[in-house]
Amino acid sequence: MFHLIITEIARLKLNQILKISFFTASILTVIIYIIFYEKFDFMGLLKEPNFEILEIRHKRFAINIFHIVFTGMFVLLVLMKHAAIRFLNKNH
Repeated sequence: MFHLIITEIARLKLNQILKISFFTASILTVIIYIIFYEKFDFMGLLKEPNFEILEIRHKRFAINIFHIVFTGMFVLLVLMKHAAIRFLNKNH
């Protein structure tokens, strides 16, 4: 049943659906990134230049995790898109 649904979607211009969903996911990632950046700014992690050693470590740790998470999300989106296209090309 699920396989039939997938092949039906494939016939309905799935490439366009994929492009739209990938674009939407990219925009959402950027929006979430901006929101988190603002939250970090409110916490004073990015604006304040004067830190004690511990605070500098916390700042670097937070920003590093932040960038790793969002880079990972973006890479995952790209991989999912390519995997879906490959899957559809195989089923035609």
